[in-house]
Amino acid sequence: MQHLLGSTPTLLVAALLLVVVASLPSLPALTGPIARWRVPCLMSVGLGAIFLIGLGLRHSPALPDMLVYRVVRYAAAELEQATEPNVIVIDGGSYVLNGVDTELFEASLKELGYRTRAIRIASGAANHFERYDMQKRALMRAKRKPDPNQRWVYMTEVQRDYDAQPMAQFERNQDTYRTYTYLTPENAWFAAKALSLPDSEVPFRGKWGWPLLRHTLINASSAGALQRLVPEDAVGFHTGLVSDPPRRAKFKFRGMSKVQKAARQKRAKAVVPKWLAKVREPRSLRLWRPRLDELVYFGIPTTEPEQLSYIRAFCKSTRQKCLAPTDKALLEALDEQRAWRNSTHLSRAGATVYTRWLAAALAETGALQK
Repeated sequence: MQHLLGSTPTLLVAALLLVVVASLPSLPALTGPIARWRVPCLMSVGLGAIFLIGLGLRHSPALPDMLVYRVVRYAAAELEQATEPNVIVIDGGSYVLNGVDTELFEASLKELGYRTRAIRIASGAANHFERYDMQKRALMRAKRKPDPNQRWVYMTEVQRDYDAQPMAQFERNQDTYRTYTYLTPENAWFAAKALSLPDSEVPFRGKWGWPLLRHTLINASSAGALQRLVPEDAVGFHTGLVSDPPRRAKFKFRGMSKVQKAARQKRAKAVVPKWLAKVREPRSLRLWRPRLDELVYFGIPTTEPEQLSYIRAFCKSTRQKCLAPTDKALLEALDEQRAWRNSTHLSRAGATVYTRWLAAALAETGALQK
């Protein structure tokens, strides 16, 4: 209880409970069948109360004040206001956060004759399960029902490390408000399923069961919830724009020749983990199904050829539309230091080049309506 309310409120609640219990009249000792069911009944009532508290907090106007949930607020507002013929939801991690500018994306599609609303739901160090929770929370807050005349496209990132590690960043971010919040019982169930499938890289050297359960119990019991939650109005808004950081990390740019070579190879050698088709894609389809018309996968360029090889292998493995950044002109335009903030993330200049390419590539798939 102390983690839920804080030390002073906890003492006050405990004292109040003692007063209430002491005031109750004594009851005769229970015997027979009723006595046997007393403890199970009390446990059931307690669990039911915990469940109702958690449900109330999840549907309350309260969120943790961190980047992930500033993105949730922005996304919910955008979903609420989306009246354009095409609504494009763009899912991803830090590659997408730094590589896709929604304002430029919309403007580029407008030049091609498409009126769109682009909504980027992306955050750095967010694994697929945290992203799912972000999207679910945004949809929960968007009250406006979708227009059947609109076309909804869900674009989701293909990224080698996050795809190989279902619970990427879990070990690094354990016992944080961020992890407590997204590890709901539902998310934990599917995370365990994903971690149990072949080709999945697991945290904690394979001993992930207890850490996963511990975080899930904290989430399910709402322990510490009032300490990590603030009124929704106190949580700021993120945007779908791309900006350069005040100080760019220094790295030695070695050119794009190896990436260009990987783009030309006839066969892309990379393992595509099975959990993506068995867990990730079905969950995304179920979540967006009332609105969804098209699911489109896409990859972000980096200076690492292995990433491009993986994107190509993934695109070959899926039946959905998939946009691999293998275009010669695109890679040539990114073949300069100013296009990169580090070896894996695009700078604002690089994002401008890539965003225009992505808009044109999406238009060519026929996924949008004019």
